Amino acid sequence: MKTVNLSSQSGMVLIAMVMILWMLSLLLLTAMMQVQSYWQKADFYEKRYYQHYNQAYSGLNWALSQAWPVPSRIWYCQRMSSLSLTACFKTSSQADFVLVKGVSKTLPLYYLAQYLPNGQLAITQGHWLDFCPEKKQRDCDE
Repeated sequence: MKTVNLSSQSGMVLIAMVMILWMLSLLLLTAMMQVQSYWQKADFYEKRYYQHYNQAYSGLNWALSQAWPVPSRIWYCQRMSSLSLTACFKTSSQADFVLVKGVSKTLPLYYLAQYLPNGQLAITQGHWLDFCPEKKQRDCDE
């Protein structure tokens, strides 16, 4: 009868198990790295969106404190370079309103406002928009 050397076989099984455990750990770490990378990218884009949103919203609020000329069908813009604020306005296709736009690099926000005789703008509650209310897109672009 032959005798089997169990110590050499159990050593091979142990090495195989360690290799399998090492491979599973590597796969798990790779997956975790991909998830972290996705979260970092999503966080970056969310922060950038809020920065542009706040910049455009600040431009809208700044526009309310400015004196404006008589509105026309062409965009008229004012800039405050120290804070990088830009606000534009023009007559709206909706009767008795002017369209006010606060601009950041990629995100415009809008108000439908009324033009007062002293050159000031007055808004009423509910006229803040995150889309252009004009029917034709070319009326929204500068």
